[in-house]
Amino acid sequence: TGIIQLGAIIAHLPMNIVAIPTNVLPFLMTQNSKTGLGGGFGMKAVMETFNATLTAGLPRVLSSGYSDVSYFDKLIADAEKGDAGKAALTKIGLTLPEARYLRDAIASGQLIPAQTNSIIATARSDMSSRPRMRKFIDLWMLPFARSEEMVRRIAGLTAFRLEYDRQIASGKSSADAFDLANDFARTTLNKTLGDYNFMARPAAWRHGITSLLFMYKTFPLTTIQLFWSLGKGGKGLMALGLFLMTGLTGMPFAENLEDLLDTILQQSGMGSSVRLEAAKFIEEILPGWSPFFLKGLVNQYVPADVASKFSVGSPIPGTSVLLAGESPVRALGEVFGPAAAAAYGVLY
Repeated sequence: TGIIQLGAIIAHLPMNIVAIPTNVLPFLMTQNSKTGLGGGFGMKAVMETFNATLTAGLPRVLSSGYSDVSYFDKLIADAEKGDAGKAALTKIGLTLPEARYLRDAIASGQLIPAQTNSIIATARSDMSSRPRMRKFIDLWMLPFARSEEMVRRIAGLTAFRLEYDRQIASGKSSADAFDLANDFARTTLNKTLGDYNFMARPAAWRHGITSLLFMYKTFPLTTIQLFWSLGKGGKGLMALGLFLMTGLTGMPFAENLEDLLDTILQQSGMGSSVRLEAAKFIEEILPGWSPFFLKGLVNQYVPADVASKFSVGSPIPGTSVLLAGESPVRALGEVFGPAAAAAYGVLY
């Protein structure tokens, strides 16, 4: 069911890439002074490096060769031989250390489309004897896989470039700077876009149906953990990004709080809704603006439900269970993930 939901939808390209301004950029721009989490590079340096990476890297990330370790092996070998090989790297907007980073990160799995592979691996385990179905799954998931792959590559390369340049400027050798930048890029990806490795999950959520359920919760949990781990500046930037993407209802725990308040209102006989009252209040002050405040500015102009994709308003499942008229699809979706909700919708 997860494959049906996520595959063959071109809108996932913009939906996946907006994870960069909500999660990646605040992490790189700021640093928590108490824990040291984050890059602390500042807005100017991060945006310049990000724009350069996006401009040069976007078309190549979407090409098939850019995903192959052998592609980078040849580029690196040619660059080590002489100026012609280095010129070939320069032509595609890379330095030799950056090419080595991409090669190693792809080989180690840092830059693979992690969520896509998790979904496909689950499906393939039941289709080992059906090669045609496996090929169809790979093709069906291609738009989502490529967009996720693109985001991870751009985020990883941006983080590597920033940290490598900082370490070189501090007097580190090229080898030491490479190792430190590689570690920082890995941390950036795990802290901002999520680590879908089975071993990074609680033991009870590593196998079977529970592994699929946890997969849908990885990004929201990563986002909430990141939000509370950043310093004040990082929290502010991240809150602004989330607000633009999801509105007030997508902020951490907002929907859970809304469910609890609505339950209290209904049980007390008032029969009102916190969201309805908020919409009325906004409309009185700024007529026509309630959708922007409640669901996000971006969601009004992008042809996809960005607010649902990036909402972290309901990390605690099942808080709406006592609400009058609660939809079974929504309740199932919160507790067991979108796969269960979609299955219920098909059956009933």
